[in-house]
Amino acid sequence: MISRLVAVCFLFASAGPALAQSATTADPAFADTSLHEQTAATGSSTISGQVFAKDPPPRFALINWNFRQYPPPGTPVILMPYTPELKEWLRRADSGEQMEPLDGMLAAIRSAPTGHEGAYEFTGLMPGRYLVYTQFGYLQSARKTHVVGYTDHYAGNLYQGSSPIKHYERYSVGADARIEEVVTIRKDGDVVKQDLKRTR
Repeated sequence: MISRLVAVCFLFASAGPALAQSATTADPAFADTSLHEQTAATGSSTISGQVFAKDPPPRFALINWNFRQYPPPGTPVILMPYTPELKEWLRRADSGEQMEPLDGMLAAIRSAPTGHEGAYEFTGLMPGRYLVYTQFGYLQSARKTHVVGYTDHYAGNLYQGSSPIKHYERYSVGADARIEEVVTIRKDGDVVKQDLKRTR
């Protein structure tokens, strides 16, 4: 699924920053309508949340207590109406087909920059399903294990074996978070909270 969204984001990037001011788009009544038909639709609903990544939790941990890492302010979050038309286009693009943009695709893409602690918000939306996507880099912790020696074990004077003495080294490596969610607005005026998080 990542590859097809990269294709959508490439279309967004190629179109330039004017798309951030494009008309609100929607999926009214969950109908099988085209993106082109939806570009002028407006409503009073909102999708908002936070964007963040976390290091994977320790093995067998029930809760991930690692701190959140937020994207740089201004990182774009992309939204498009998740119509059956777009869903099929993304499926085919993900399978490796060379796809032409759908009618109205560029006009349907909206972008919202992240703010403090990865906050984002889209307003003026109609009821329907939306695909929300973002991508950003962050630092992920990693660990190396070094064997620095061995401890011998005896029972009386009888040698039982040895065990390694381990030293653990923690360091940071660059990681890339690509996050997508399909969000549903059920009725006009709803405020839907949807965090975009990478915690694996």
